[in-house]
Amino acid sequence: MHSADPMLAPGATAPRVRRPTVWLLALAALLLGWRVLEPLGRDQSVFYVLGREAWHGRLPYRDLFEHKPPGILLIYAFAALLDGADGWAISVLDTVAAGLTAALLFDFVSRLRDRRAAWLAAFVYLACGRAPCFGGWWATGQPEAFQDLCVITALCCGQRHRWLWAGVAMWGALLLKFTYIGLVPVLLLWAGRSGALPLLAGLALPTALLVAIGAVCGALDPAWQAVIGFNIRHAQVDAVPWPRLPKALLRGGTRVLTGAPLAVVAGLLGLFAARQPRKWLPLGVWLAACGQLLLQRKLWLWHWNPLILPLCLAAGLYLPRALWRRPRWVLAAALLLAVPTGLGTAQEVARRLAPGNRVDVLGRYVWGGGDFSALEVAAVGLRVRALAQPDDELLVWGFEPGVYLSSGLSPGTRWLYDYPLTVGLAPTARAAAVAEVVARLPAIRWWIVFRNDANALEHLDSKTELAQIPALQQALERDYRLVAELADAAIYERAPTAAAGSSGR
Repeated sequence: MHSADPMLAPGATAPRVRRPTVWLLALAALLLGWRVLEPLGRDQSVFYVLGREAWHGRLPYRDLFEHKPPGILLIYAFAALLDGADGWAISVLDTVAAGLTAALLFDFVSRLRDRRAAWLAAFVYLACGRAPCFGGWWATGQPEAFQDLCVITALCCGQRHRWLWAGVAMWGALLLKFTYIGLVPVLLLWAGRSGALPLLAGLALPTALLVAIGAVCGALDPAWQAVIGFNIRHAQVDAVPWPRLPKALLRGGTRVLTGAPLAVVAGLLGLFAARQPRKWLPLGVWLAACGQLLLQRKLWLWHWNPLILPLCLAAGLYLPRALWRRPRWVLAAALLLAVPTGLGTAQEVARRLAPGNRVDVLGRYVWGGGDFSALEVAAVGLRVRALAQPDDELLVWGFEPGVYLSSGLSPGTRWLYDYPLTVGLAPTARAAAVAEVVARLPAIRWWIVFRNDANALEHLDSKTELAQIPALQQALERDYRLVAELADAAIYERAPTAAAGSSGR
């Protein structure tokens, strides 16, 4: 290792750096803050429901099913506390996370290069880290958006040789998605013998605390079954087959290159220009991000997002110093490479701010083959809200948890959507879950069944899937009556005679 490199040499002292945190947060707000006006996607709605219900004493895993690790659920619980689950706070938190990531990136690069290189790295990240090629509004508030802040925090702590806190920050990245496990050997290699034990302690201590909390709350076993057991099965659903993976990676990489060329070109140029062994840390982080992408193997748009941070890091650290002899050329090239991302963002802004009332705006937000519509979710939820009482419980049969938010009603079972009951669970566990739903039906007044909503995870629409579960289909026909049909949703109310018969039993 080069002893002159403070990033790699233990015991080196780094110069004190003035961080333009306020300016970068302001730039993040300018570039990204408008997203607060966009509606929620499916995943965001799931997380918001879990966050909202947590404040009513219903814990994830134990009382409500979810298979993501708890990191993202904690963030959404905080968002629900801020906005009452209206949906705007998660965009604010995402934007703040981007600004803080850029500020820490600036700090990290400044201690090794100069402020010009640090500004370049921070600007490239803010310009490309939330580029529309990663999914736009559908990707806002996804776990990947918050992982970057954990990773750069770990790097900054490591740069100061605070390995315990580097481990805690790395634990935060894994708590959002444990598929970032490749980051562990990268930081262990960087920490060396003197830092390895504190780094591992930073991973172990919060893990032990979380396990203890889960055991006390009775959520430990359900969490294990969901986050580990269920995810092993879920990973195979819509996963790209291995023979087709190279072609899919090439197609996805081309999309990122054309959607965020500034980060890709600048980062790869930095990596190729760097001299050994100095480039290994950003390359290691980049490989860990690639490892997460391959472990998930679904190659969804936002799964590519973590690749941008190490590219920005490489651009700031290792672009040749000779480039700065012509700063105007560097600026012109950066602006030119930012044009595709800027045009994509401009289209996203135009979709939201183009003239039209609320119905017109929501009608522009669709996903997949039209199986998701933000307008439909809002309209169905508002219709149920008009029919229901505030303390009524609701069952949504379909992959539309946003209806719980737009209706204001609480879920009547621990299953917020039908995917686990139709595809995700093993047959034995699925039968037990269906029996659990049937047992809860007497307390559930409203039941919504969607049709024409087949998607990447469910190849049949929800109405067809329901017909293949006799216990639920018979309960619907026997105990519920159709009260309204709206778009692709049928709204059922529990018949008074069924409710009376259940109470009598």
